[in-house]
Amino acid sequence: MSLIRRAVGRMLFSKRAFDFFQRLGVHVTQSHFYSPVPDTRDLERRADLWETDSEMPGVDLRVDQQLEMLRSVFARLRHECDFPLHDTGVPHQYFILNGAFGLTSAAVLHCMIRHLVPRTIVEVGSGNSTYVAARAALMNGSEGKSTRLIAVEPYPNDTLRQGFPGLTRLIPRPAQEVGLSLLTDLQAGDILFIDSSHVVRMGNDVLFLFLEVIPRLKKGVVIHVHDIFFPRPYPREWVVRQRRFWAEQYLLQALLVCNPCFEVLWCGSLMHLKHADALRAVFPPPEGLGAGEGYESSSFWMRKVG
Repeated sequence: MSLIRRAVGRMLFSKRAFDFFQRLGVHVTQSHFYSPVPDTRDLERRADLWETDSEMPGVDLRVDQQLEMLRSVFARLRHECDFPLHDTGVPHQYFILNGAFGLTSAAVLHCMIRHLVPRTIVEVGSGNSTYVAARAALMNGSEGKSTRLIAVEPYPNDTLRQGFPGLTRLIPRPAQEVGLSLLTDLQAGDILFIDSSHVVRMGNDVLFLFLEVIPRLKKGVVIHVHDIFFPRPYPREWVVRQRRFWAEQYLLQALLVCNPCFEVLWCGSLMHLKHADALRAVFPPPEGLGAGEGYESSSFWMRKVG
């Protein structure tokens, strides 16, 4: 049996085999402690992994300040977040049950844009969030406060390609190919909105943004990162069933540990987990929205302060 296993291993894990399968869009690699792909059998056995919240040592989540923002800033602007529940047929109109960007993520994005009134928003990863941002930017403009919205999206849908009111510019390339200046020229009060590939991989957008862009941002720039689930790991369903082996939130947590250069403004997952009543008081789920359907948020906001 061991001879057969070694023979099969030599065939499957050779460079020639790897290159062949890669051309087919598949990576065949060994299950090994060096591999970034976890053994899902081990994860299935680790119930504690999914049920234990991280204490987030060294990270000040500023919960009191988050609650204050919810009750003052967001409550003041919530009447503007009257998003439709279903698709209206208008391609660039955000609707809640889109399956990707839920109500509270959209509402907080809208409120941040209306509250901060940024001159420029650079969005890395575009789609439903772009429709929300464009609408808020138009509202700013109607009050004489111009907001440019630049979308960096390597795989734009037809709506983004055609353009729509509120979207200033589309750059259909990966973030790591647009150059530093577009991102590092952002000024205090501007927004860098990140909805990336979420994986930590050599040469990709996540490493470019976290290691090259964010450290160079000016004081006062506000940063959003999507699909962050602090204080919990990525959802079990995503990892074990859907095979999403993401690591961006762990890189973000490492960035924040004992780092006075950033202050947390909002952690949607934490608010849902620990302060659901306060959240629902400000953003009540609309009639027709089922439990756990299009409401929960995984948006994380922080500001560069050092």
